[in-house]
Amino acid sequence: MRFISALVTVGLLASEIRGDEFIVPNQTTLWGDTVLPTHLSKRGLASNIQLRIMPLGASIVYGQGSTDRNGFRYGLRNKLVWGGNPVNMVGSRQSGLMADNDVEGWPGDIISVVADKAKLTYPQKPNIVLIHVGTNDMIQNNDVANAHVRLGKLIDDTFEAIPGVTIIASTLLPNAYDQDNVRIYNNNIPAMIRARQSAGKKVTYVDFSSSWFSMADIGDGTHATNQGYLKMAVVWYQGIEAVANAGWLSAPASGVNDIVIGGNTCWKIPGNAIGPVKTQQGSGYDDGPYRHTGIPVGGFVGFNNPTPVGFNNPFEVGVYWADINGDGIDDYVYVAANANLGFGVALSTGNGNLGAYLYYPFSGYCLRRGVRWADMTGDGRNDPCCLYPTGDLECWQNTPGGDARQPNFVHLGIVKKSEGYPQAQIRLADIDGDGRADYVCFSASGTEIWGWRNGAVDNLPPAYWYPMRGVASGLPSMEMSGWGFADLNGDKRDDLIWVDVNGKVLGLTPVWENMGSTHGGQSGPAVVDFGAFMGSGSADYSSITIDSKTSNVYVDRWRNDDSGGRMVKGDGVRYCDMTGSGKDDYLWILSTGEITLYGNEGNWGYWRQWGVIYNANRARREIHIADYDGDGKCDILLVDKGSGATIVIKNNFANDKFSWTNLGVVTESASCGEGYGYDRHDNGVQWHDLDGDGMILVLNLPLRLVNFTPRHRV
Repeated sequence: MRFISALVTVGLLASEIRGDEFIVPNQTTLWGDTVLPTHLSKRGLASNIQLRIMPLGASIVYGQGSTDRNGFRYGLRNKLVWGGNPVNMVGSRQSGLMADNDVEGWPGDIISVVADKAKLTYPQKPNIVLIHVGTNDMIQNNDVANAHVRLGKLIDDTFEAIPGVTIIASTLLPNAYDQDNVRIYNNNIPAMIRARQSAGKKVTYVDFSSSWFSMADIGDGTHATNQGYLKMAVVWYQGIEAVANAGWLSAPASGVNDIVIGGNTCWKIPGNAIGPVKTQQGSGYDDGPYRHTGIPVGGFVGFNNPTPVGFNNPFEVGVYWADINGDGIDDYVYVAANANLGFGVALSTGNGNLGAYLYYPFSGYCLRRGVRWADMTGDGRNDPCCLYPTGDLECWQNTPGGDARQPNFVHLGIVKKSEGYPQAQIRLADIDGDGRADYVCFSASGTEIWGWRNGAVDNLPPAYWYPMRGVASGLPSMEMSGWGFADLNGDKRDDLIWVDVNGKVLGLTPVWENMGSTHGGQSGPAVVDFGAFMGSGSADYSSITIDSKTSNVYVDRWRNDDSGGRMVKGDGVRYCDMTGSGKDDYLWILSTGEITLYGNEGNWGYWRQWGVIYNANRARREIHIADYDGDGKCDILLVDKGSGATIVIKNNFANDKFSWTNLGVVTESASCGEGYGYDRHDNGVQWHDLDGDGMILVLNLPLRLVNFTPRHRV
């Protein structure tokens, strides 16, 4: 440790306290749970004086980036207590798993905001204040040249509020994003501190910009790693030791209980949860049970000799429905005995009508019984695949060609290796509603189903296959060949169906509710195929037989006018603190935007019925509930699907009454055109508090993070 002798003679400390000059090699003691080189002597500071320490700052003081959220406070407190000093950390917040976890750390806040929040703890009259603040000002490029002036004002305000206090400020840690600004700020601090020392103030600073700290101590570019926080603890201890040796420390003011007790924060510790516990009966509405209505729309005879190749449609099993051109309507596809003979295709033109019969050449070898059409990449176009007898799955991506009527089939190779199930027990179906076909296997008895989720991203081939927990179990033992999947209710999730030899259908929706007998079937044996060929998004029904006059297939069709079974009451459930009580309330959002609130009174089984608190007159999916401004009360955010533009309806709850202020569009010129995925949670724009500052960030998924409000960055 260095002292400037001229200053020491008048009782002033050197302004610079550096960890690299303090460490004595090859001497160790425990600081927290890690061995770190430091002084080994065990002695209390200032005759074991009571230390009432206020850690003041933003996310680094809060402990963000450390696995236990203790940050530097745990190691520092342990060292002080081990030496013999009683320690009471004070602050209006709690962070970390340590017992004495009080702190005045506010993630995301700039110097001026931290200065305002410091007033929350001034009444506890600490005798030491540790200040590490300014990173957010640097990242946000907030008047960097005068940031040290704002720090000086914070120091002056603290001296005025707490007579006799000793303040230890600090330079900032290295930063991967705005190191030039950090360097300017750090260089301005020494003169600012010396000016106050010369005026007789008990203030010094410690240096976190010394060569002892490097980017290896910074985990995410801004916040310290566990080891980095321990090094900070060492340097803070130096500072406290220095002011103690200078005789600056005095006992803290009376009237504050320094007996350390646990805070009121219940930290999540794996394995220590209680439950599950039923908290409410549930509320809201669904769209009723599934009801099938089939409307005959007429049939057609298969096509004859459309090209010189000669591609008739003589077999019922050759008929498929698949969306070839990505327009959301399934097209008619005929597959010959082997896929390498090509495909006969009639593109749908809407309302059940078909265009000219076309011939698509295809080079992949696959017997007809193994041909499957499924969207493997999520681009809305069904891809031809070959499911081999072993269970291996080979696919070709269906991509647009020079002519919209002639796609290119790009070979993807084996996209899924077998899980040990034979071809007869495997289906391709979109179980989770993300627009990508998953790999689904039946047990030999047909009573259980397992699945592997398709992990394709960015309309590319599957990047991984994630095992799903049991997709279904306890199914009735039925003929294996009758089991299949089709989206009967149009919710983008394939429903489980069983078809008998006459085409009679039994259905189960994705929460696997029994639909009962949904389609009556034919008077005799028939091949049944489902496809969304009418354009509603729900699977329509077709029955394929042989036309006796032409010896070609005859396709009879019924439009799906089904209702119900798309929504469950849980779709509208949200939880958020609407009153600022610190407890999440229970909200239910109607599909048309009416928001009903049940207040959390902290009484098991009782929820205060507020009724409808706001009607957004928007689709439920456009409504987000989150605390936009950090005031502890959740606001209503209305997000435009096409552009991502977000309107904030500010929650002004006060005096047991709700009122609202429309803040208009808060996203400025930023936009997000990702729209929606099929799953109800798969929204391009999402709002979340990623940094723990109590305010939300807007995310544009999957392409990038969009930051509209600079305060929200750190």
